[in-house]
Amino acid sequence: MDIQRNKNENYKGRSYSKDVHLENRVKMVRAIFGKLPSSRVLDVACADGEILRGFTAHHEIYGLDFTSVFVEEARKVGLKAFQCDFSKETFPFENNFFDVVFSGETIEHIIDTDLFLSQINRVLKDEGLLIMTVPNIRTPVSFLMMLLGLPPQFSARYRSPHYRDFTFKTLKLALHNNGFEIEKACGASVYVPGLGETLGALARFFPGWSSQIVLIANKKKNVTYNPEDSISVSLY
Repeated sequence: MDIQRNKNENYKGRSYSKDVHLENRVKMVRAIFGKLPSSRVLDVACADGEILRGFTAHHEIYGLDFTSVFVEEARKVGLKAFQCDFSKETFPFENNFFDVVFSGETIEHIIDTDLFLSQINRVLKDEGLLIMTVPNIRTPVSFLMMLLGLPPQFSARYRSPHYRDFTFKTLKLALHNNGFEIEKACGASVYVPGLGETLGALARFFPGWSSQIVLIANKKKNVTYNPEDSISVSLY
């Protein structure tokens, strides 16, 4: 499967915390989890469990990933991990099973966004938390790239591992359509050519311009997945 191949190519032989490009968002996610009361947590696309491995003593953390190799590695660091093709399968958990779901840089790899979010909605308790990080294609660099005839930064361009593009506005729309309300959102960093991911303080106040968006959303209602909605030609 393409997404499984892409995940292996992107993450094999390294952990998230060692990737400078992702460092700010990882720190922000860990800061959020450090303030949460003891909870039952699902890490969707947990990979080797690196991001949340330090919280297994305080939280009961489950994980899902496509590959058996990552599942085995995640179990070694304390996650109750399972193999699942969550891009097209239902999550192997009961309704209202989790207090918190974490999805880090995953939704952009999923073709059917509504199926994915509706499954997160299903396994979350009422008022449960969804913590997400998502690459944002609406960045200053993206505008420059488009002026040069290139696709935006992080977009689902030719040979990209991303299947969906998100801005802060379209992300809010997708979450709203699937029963979630954003409680808090901020940016992790802004990419500056020659300097890399920087301007973290500025990104926190202007998530719509940040390279990665970090958000907390609440489950406000149950939703029913409708395949016809997911292929609508209308954005709204």
